Amino acid sequence: MDRVELCSVTNAFEIHGRGLVLVPDFSVPDGWKDREEVVVLEHPEGNRIESRAIFNLTHFNISDPTIPLDRRWRVVLLLPDLKKRDAPAGTKIFVSAEIRNVLIGRNPS
Repeated sequence: MDRVELCSVTNAFEIHGRGLVLVPDFSVPDGWKDREEVVVLEHPEGNRIESRAIFNLTHFNISDPTIPLDRRWRVVLLLPDLKKRDAPAGTKIFVSAEIRNVLIGRNPS
């Protein structure tokens, strides 16, 4: 399957029992349904690995009432089989064109 670049990792953190959560996260597209696919991670030094990824609707419990709804509900990219060392800052994430178009709302270039 051909893959296109979705984003570059700015940060990542592990949640026990869930896996590696990548930053950035994404606005929730209309009609969103969680999905799973294999993605490619390209590390800053150029090596590539594949991983199972879950694109999951997540609620952020933010107490500040001025924060907009779009920042409270996000689509988060979860890599359940990886550790933080597997996705250092600068790692590029490649996904199917379909999921990129849904999350970013434009065709890949």
